[in-house]
Amino acid sequence: MEITRSVEASLPFALLGFDPHNGSEFLNRHLLRYFQNRNKVVGLTRSRPYKKNDIDHMEQKNWTHVRQLRGYDRLEDPALVGMIYDLSRECWEPLHNDFLPLAKLEEKSRDGAKLKRKHDKAAL
Repeated sequence: MEITRSVEASLPFALLGFDPHNGSEFLNRHLLRYFQNRNKVVGLTRSRPYKKNDIDHMEQKNWTHVRQLRGYDRLEDPALVGMIYDLSRECWEPLHNDFLPLAKLEEKSRDGAKLKRKHDKAAL
């Protein structure tokens, strides 16, 4: 909850809703309690089961924002959480949010063994 509170405190607006991934690693009893036991309840929604494209933009960012920095290994040492959070918050987040343009994937098609991707115009 510490990270969720920190992110919420850094927002320039009041949080009205929260839309996590369907996985239990994102939406669990602690997070549910955090958002429901407040003076002003935050609405929670989930993507539809078996509809992976509901959160397509977020899934695209798993590679550039998570895997390139941390890799695929599971980090189970609780002592690393603070350091990883600081690295993400202080270095990785400003780089991706302020200095690198974003081009959203619009279309993906296969031509034999070759995968063709079409992106929109890159913008900050």
